[in-house]
Amino acid sequence: MGRTRQQLLRTAVVGVVVVLLAGACGSSGNEEPANEESREAALLDQARTLFQLPDGDPVAGVRVANCPGSAARSVCMYVVNSMFDLTGPNQWSQNGKVSLTYSNFAAESGIMTGAYSPPTSMPNNPDASVWWRMESEGMFTGSVGTVYYGAPRPYPTGERVGFYGSVPYSGGNTFECRDGTYLRCRVAAVSGTEKDAIALYEVTNAPVVVRITNRLGTQVAREGEAATTSFVAVPAAGNPTSVAPNGTAYAGGYRSISQDSRYTATYVVGDAEPNLGGARAVANIIIDPKTGADKGSKCEVSNPRSTGTQLQCKVSVSGGESGVVYADVTLLR
Repeated sequence: MGRTRQQLLRTAVVGVVVVLLAGACGSSGNEEPANEESREAALLDQARTLFQLPDGDPVAGVRVANCPGSAARSVCMYVVNSMFDLTGPNQWSQNGKVSLTYSNFAAESGIMTGAYSPPTSMPNNPDASVWWRMESEGMFTGSVGTVYYGAPRPYPTGERVGFYGSVPYSGGNTFECRDGTYLRCRVAAVSGTEKDAIALYEVTNAPVVVRITNRLGTQVAREGEAATTSFVAVPAAGNPTSVAPNGTAYAGGYRSISQDSRYTATYVVGDAEPNLGGARAVANIIIDPKTGADKGSKCEVSNPRSTGTQLQCKVSVSGGESGVVYADVTLLR
């Protein structure tokens, strides 16, 4: 079974304890300890605690015994891909097909070596965390750089996320994320010493399910295509051109984590309906990039016929920053 988000949070707490312990016994300078084997064993034990790994061979693709390296400064960086994959109308998975692809290594100081380089693909599978090792090169140098991974279609060309690690020759270690427009990263936990470090990252995205509920006793049709801004529509998540009487239809996609996301669609009641024929509802959904909350969504209605029955439309947004956001459009009398 894959590690849950709650388990990752618990490892972050464990990681803080490990960092404090490591800081108490860490060494300084450019010299290597006399007993390299003991040094590696100690860091391996820290990694097993930090990443909740069993004794023996850890989870697929992760061999923490290869950390640290023999260089003066090194860092092993692990990433769990917890991205949501919208697979159908109101259907999603965090163990799907949204694999990221290695883009480049932006080195400030340091190198990647052979088998310890970033893998070509980062699968959307929490049981197969990917990892790589970055090392210093030469005397009096550190291990500092960012590894970037790119997202597949339907994300825009160039969409990527970066994982930054810094184990400098002099000074404290630093681990940060380089978020994309749609991809979010967080540093879940860190461990090690000022010479050798381990960092665990998690990358995810921000899915939105648009749910159109028709409480009218007549079919409504969408007028034209839905318009989006800072929103990646996913065809598999639904693209309804009509909603059946007293039915529900779905659309969906991924919202931006840096700009307001907008999804606008117009629904029209057929002319054959005696009281509401020709009535239109323009639903404009606006989602806050940081919190995933409603940011002024509204629905504007026009009723061309002067009857006692009027079309009404309500819009609401629920969910949150780290999960699926539901944007509800409800049509009623």
